[in-house]
Amino acid sequence: MEIQSLSFDDHKEHWHLEETHLDPFNLLVGISGVGKTLITEAIRLIGRVATENDYQLEGLEWKIGFVHEEQKYEWTLKSALRKADDRLHLLKNHHSMQTQMSYEKIVNATTQEIIAERSNDSFFFKKEKINANLNKHQNFITLFPEDASINTLCKHFQIVI
Repeated sequence: MEIQSLSFDDHKEHWHLEETHLDPFNLLVGISGVGKTLITEAIRLIGRVATENDYQLEGLEWKIGFVHEEQKYEWTLKSALRKADDRLHLLKNHHSMQTQMSYEKIVNATTQEIIAERSNDSFFFKKEKINANLNKHQNFITLFPEDASINTLCKHFQIVI
């Protein structure tokens, strides 16, 4: 899998990476504190989200473009940002609570086929509306690991970094 483009926003930490186009080989160079590690950590987080169910995504948003088996894909994801009152409640009660995916879309950019898309309470997978009671805390890649096209993407995200 070759990552070709990436944009990333962390609304909670107020960190933003404009859409960046990547070549097959990239070298991040800069003085301390300019964001080199944040970029690699963002890519590592995306890989972890694609392959695991145990993650916290509060106020994150990304769009990653990649090539896999000569097909171009785009994965866009946006997670909700908790209100200050919700964060305070979690701290007081020592709870951990996953945030909801507020928007997600996986597109085969080569064929322009939308593989999966969700927003609030509507879920579409391969052009079919599906049960709105799906787990809103999981992304499509971890929700449908048995699907052949999703499974192959998951396997390649495991070796991103």
